[in-house]
Amino acid sequence: MGAFGAVDRGFTLLWLAYPAMLFSMPNAVRVGVFPPETLVAACYLFVLLMSVTVSSQPVRLRELGGQIPLSVLIFYFGVVLAIVSKGNVGLVLRVVSWGGVLLIAAVLFRDASLRLLLWKVWFTIGIGTAVYSLATHGVAWPEEVDILAWTHRTVLGYFLAMSLLLGTYLAARAGGGYRQMYLAGAAVCGAALAASMARGAWLFAVAGMLIQLRVRRSGFRVAPVLGVIVIAVLAAAAFGASGIAERARSIVDLSQASSTLYRANIYLATLRSLPHTWLLGAPSMEFGPYLAQFSVLRYPHLFNPQFATDSDIVHMTLLGGLPLLAMLASALAKLGLRLWHDMKASGDLDPRLWLLLLLGAQLVLDNVFSSALGWFYLGVLVTAVPLTTTQQTRPAPRSSDGAAIS
Repeated sequence: MGAFGAVDRGFTLLWLAYPAMLFSMPNAVRVGVFPPETLVAACYLFVLLMSVTVSSQPVRLRELGGQIPLSVLIFYFGVVLAIVSKGNVGLVLRVVSWGGVLLIAAVLFRDASLRLLLWKVWFTIGIGTAVYSLATHGVAWPEEVDILAWTHRTVLGYFLAMSLLLGTYLAARAGGGYRQMYLAGAAVCGAALAASMARGAWLFAVAGMLIQLRVRRSGFRVAPVLGVIVIAVLAAAAFGASGIAERARSIVDLSQASSTLYRANIYLATLRSLPHTWLLGAPSMEFGPYLAQFSVLRYPHLFNPQFATDSDIVHMTLLGGLPLLAMLASALAKLGLRLWHDMKASGDLDPRLWLLLLLGAQLVLDNVFSSALGWFYLGVLVTAVPLTTTQQTRPAPRSSDGAAIS
């Protein structure tokens, strides 16, 4: 392997630690004005540059950038230009770190065995998060959940939903005692998902289970059915009649920032602002006061310094106008079509499809691209696109039944 080969291996192991950091970094810890994920992501970008420099098989940065589809690169630089044009210098380092996260994930997780390890790391962190959350909050969690970086129950709910799906995916391909172990972990994630009261995450989990039933041609089918039952039964047990009534009221309660009518008001205000924002976006990044000019109802939340648009569709429109939103749509469409083509050819499920659906759901309900999380998701999805340079990868591992694991 040689000295340089050992260095390459060491850097790879460091890269694999990044998802664990991203999913568990305490959000309350800050270094100056920057959240911890920004500085750690910047450090990983430095590690990437060092790895390229000392590698036994030197790779130019231009070649590394070639691993990312042009549509994704255009979207990234569109975000950079939009932020810089609005004079938000404090976001420059964060934007650079997002690019580092995108590049690392796009290069690293092309290897099928490393991608499988990522799913297992994700699932393991999901189990730990579920156990901690249930022990701390029981059922019917509050809006803000005090658990490391995952402070909002909706974002945490999506993470747990993906963990549940990964658990059933791994169980369907495992044998012996491992299958029961994965199912037990999936049940724990399902219990926490039910307690999160994240309605969108429930729908995502059910859709994912149905996709798993549809795509798998043969083999173990009990796992996804069990997952759906776990979610439905535990959701009913967690809420009871009063809890369900409370969540129903939240749909029309105008005083709640997460209510459906509140979000509808934000979407309507964005539509009414289009004659002013469709090409270049809002003139500044103070989106709340800007939207208040076009809002039918001026909620106090609009003037909160911590205002978030609750939707990347709104966020991108205000940041860079419809052109930036079109760049994002083009990037996701390209990745989705390629992934669907590969799944049809192999006849088996790829968890990156769930990741694409999760990203799509969070585009509507959350500002996922305002942190490193969305860029990490996008980087993993980029691995669905063929390499533009010749690169050898290890063969995909196989489960006990001989099926290839993607």
